[in-house]
Amino acid sequence: MCEPSRFIAELPTADVRHFGNPFNDPEVSKDFGKARMANIRAMLSKA
Repeated sequence: MCEPSRFIAELPTADVRHFGNPFNDPEVSKDFGKARMANIRAMLSKA
């Protein structure tokens, strides 16, 4: 499993942006990412 860099925790939260989704909440971002990956897996399983 991929872990974020330990240096991210040292950055001011106002300077950290989560690319690829409109959320700036790590939990919401994680759920969003899991849903996107599930969609990709579903598309690939149909191919």
